[in-house]
This record gives sequence, C-alpha cells and structure tokens, in this order.
Amino acid sequence: MAMTARARRRRIGFLRSAAVHLTLSATMLLLIVPFLWLLSTSFKLPEDVFTKTPAMIPPNPTFANYAYVLTETMVPRYFLNSLVVASATAIIGTAITSLAAYALSRFQFRGKLGYMTMLLATQMFPAALFLAPLYIVLRSYGLINSLLGLIVAYSTFVIPFCTWMLKGYFDGIPADLEEAAMVDGASRLAALRQIILPLAAPGLATAVLFAFLLGWQEFLFAIAFVQSDQWRTLPVGIALMDSMYGVSYTYLMAAAVIVTIPVVILFAFLQRYLIRGLTAGAVKG
Repeated sequence: MAMTARARRRRIGFLRSAAVHLTLSATMLLLIVPFLWLLSTSFKLPEDVFTKTPAMIPPNPTFANYAYVLTETMVPRYFLNSLVVASATAIIGTAITSLAAYALSRFQFRGKLGYMTMLLATQMFPAALFLAPLYIVLRSYGLINSLLGLIVAYSTFVIPFCTWMLKGYFDGIPADLEEAAMVDGASRLAALRQIILPLAAPGLATAVLFAFLLGWQEFLFAIAFVQSDQWRTLPVGIALMDSMYGVSYTYLMAAAVIVTIPVVILFAFLQRYLIRGLTAGAVKG
C-alpha cells in the first residue's frame, strides 16, 4: 500500500514536471520562431520572400542584404548614435541612482517618505504624458535635435525605477560592514566604493542593463526630439527606411538583425545578474 502511494506521488510529480516543461518549451518556441524567421528573411533574395511555400531555410542564401544596409544606408551612423545614447544613459543613470539609492537606504532625513513616494508615482504614468513637458524643457536649453537631449530624457525614466530597485538591494546589505570600514579610518564614500558597490554588483548590473536597453530601443522620444537624419537612432532609422530607400523586407530584416544582436549578446552575458538583481531588489527591504 505504501509503495502504491509512493508510486502515485512519483507519477503525479512526473506528470506535473512534464506539463511544466511542455508549457515552457511551447512558450519558448512561440517566442523564438519570429526571430528565426527574421534571421532567415535577412539572408533571402527579394523574390524568395513571398512564395507559395514558405521556407525557413533560404533557398539561395546571400549576404547582399547586409552589405547593402551597412554600406548604402545610414544604419552604421544610427548604430553609433544608439550606442552613444544607450551607453551614456546606462553610465549616468547608474551613477546617480547608486548614490540616491544608498542615501535612501542608509540615512533618515525629512521628506524621505515623500521623495520615495514621488519616485514611485512617476512610474504610474505613461511615457507619452511626459512628451510635451520634456520637449518644452529640452527646447529651452537647446537640446532638441541632439543626442544629449535624448540622454537627458531617458535618464528621467531610468533614475526613478533603478533608484527603487537598488534601494531594495542596498537594504539587504548589512550596514555593519561599512561601519567597520569607517571605524578603521575609511570615509563613507570609500566604504561605499570598496565594500557596498562590489557586494551590490548584481543589482548594479541589472540597473546598467535596464538603462542600456531603454536607450537602445526607445522610439517615441527619439522620433519626437530628433529631426535631423544624422542624429537619429536605430529604431527610428529603421522605421523610416521604407520612405528613404523604398520598401524591401530583406533590407529591413537585415537591419533588424543588426539591432537585435547586441541585445542578445548583452542578455547572454548578464542574464544571471539580471535575475539575481531584480529578485533581490524586489523582495528585500
């Protein structure tokens, strides 16, 4: 009887595990097939795109689409602009949020609760609501149609979210560690730099990744604040390729692959930090 109950439990456990794995496999397949089709189309000739029998493997694979996109269009310039904007947003945003999150985690001061509530409230409104106010502010400082204007605009969204996330992470690091360092003669800034930040590396990596991806893929502000073709970023440049170079799905797919590859590589290297950082920032404190 005991063996029967044990076998039943094992069978139920196996069925649950199989159901979970099948669900995850189906979800992964659903997510990866569009990217595989995008990748396949980027290597096809224009006449091979629309056929009666769709083929995942290109019948006549070619690199001509990539050669055209990289040599005959502004995509390399857009790539450089996006890289500058995303990198600057990640560096500036993480530097500011690490200091702000540390202050909120360690110090008690008047208005702290109100400041934290204000940071949280900014996440409740859609980005489009900030479009007109940010445009007016950037125009008054001469930052319209410039990469610096985009960096400032993106930082306004990176800082509130990453501050909340890093505060939760800093709350989970014992204050005794930095206090012991300060007893030994280290300043608070030195204790932060040499002890707290290394321990908070997963949280910092998550903040960097979030800020970089926001600057890399954002579209609304980029098309509203930048009108000059030489300062456009990749999402806007690719969206306007139809009007500038004519409709060609093979060129569009090649450009889309160029946009996607850096993000895939970044996720591959930082995914463990992303999971650890988001989890710690969400449950601690």
